[in-house]
Amino acid sequence: MSNIQNAIVINNATRDLGNLNRIRGTINLDPLPGPDLDNLPDVTAPTPEEITRAVLAAKGSPGADKQVQALHTCSWLASTGALDALIADAWGQALTAAKATIPAVLDDVRAQYKEHGKVLMDAAQGRWKGVEKIAQVATDPAARALVDAEQQATVLHIAWRHLSVALGHGAGPARWSEFGTASIDHIWYAMNSRPQKFPNTDVWSVACAGFTLDLPENLNAAQARRNDLIAAANKKDDDIRTLKMKGENRAAERLASISSDQHEVPDAMLS
Repeated sequence: MSNIQNAIVINNATRDLGNLNRIRGTINLDPLPGPDLDNLPDVTAPTPEEITRAVLAAKGSPGADKQVQALHTCSWLASTGALDALIADAWGQALTAAKATIPAVLDDVRAQYKEHGKVLMDAAQGRWKGVEKIAQVATDPAARALVDAEQQATVLHIAWRHLSVALGHGAGPARWSEFGTASIDHIWYAMNSRPQKFPNTDVWSVACAGFTLDLPENLNAAQARRNDLIAAANKKDDDIRTLKMKGENRAAERLASISSDQHEVPDAMLS
């Protein structure tokens, strides 16, 4: 590997480990260590003064002197970029070890999110039903637990997203399926409303839509969740059309009514 490539590896690993530790800091986790560079072999080039002293101290032919030969070897090793290669390898190993911790951290983040999500879901269907934005009730002492739950769930979602990206999963605009899951009926209703009524991409809107606040395993799983639910809702549409084509209108209406039954969600929270 060339010196330039080594430098790129070191730079990228330094950046990625720094980003990972920044994310860990937002959820109160200690930073992960970088590589131990103190114990790397010394392959720095000798100074001209060191070479001069060794040559003057040599007995007989300087070229056959062990100290001169040792300095020559060190000089050659330094010229090959061996130290940079060792440092790059150490940084690569440190980053690999750091990434190996992510799945366990994601599990913990998901568990915490679920706890705060329960508070938000209960509030959205209970005392605070109809509140469009938690900021509207933030000064009410009775809403303290609600405000805290929203803040913590939001921080956890952001950390979950960054950790998923650190694992190599693609990231685009946030989707509702990152924040929670829903029944097929919820999705069918959202798709067939005009305009469509999927919740906005924040924890409170998703809770108010009646969805279950529950982080998927990672970003790829969030996309799969969304695709699966939409596919199931499309199948329900097909089933309704099939019943109508068969003249079974009552059955079609009954199947449709299961989804459209009183989804009381403020339009301001939906898009």
